Amino acid sequence: MKKANLMKAAFAIMIALTAVVMGGCGGRGGGQVASLPPANTTDRGTLKFTNVTTRTAITIDAQQIPAASGTVTVSVAPGIHTVVVSRAGYIVGDIAGLAQTPIAINETTEKALSFTREAIPLPDGWVDAAGRIAGAPVSENIADASLPLP
Repeated sequence: MKKANLMKAAFAIMIALTAVVMGGCGGRGGGQVASLPPANTTDRGTLKFTNVTTRTAITIDAQQIPAASGTVTVSVAPGIHTVVVSRAGYIVGDIAGLAQTPIAINETTEKALSFTREAIPLPDGWVDAAGRIAGAPVSENIADASLPLP
């Protein structure tokens, strides 16, 4: 009797293991996963940035790209990528053209970066404030003020 129970248990374990290994049991595809063909790693495009200056931050699809001055080349998947380029104190030229950059398979998309120094607005009365800091008398017209000579 014990031998029969032991054989039944062993048989039940073998069926359970077979079901797990085969990916399901009894007509259900429970353990099977629809597999997609693996992406071909050679199906990539290249994004090349020229005129990269020091302290330029390049971000592609929210990933920071390490940038050195000169030329930066990045291999990316084909499609449309969100590119953000910034540099403190400067305005990046053609920022709209960078926002959605299309990349084709086995092709190089080149982006020449240009930077314009950002204009810093000066506050009203900055001349008088600078004069007070320097110790000059306050005047409406800087040419009318008599500055002490050292």
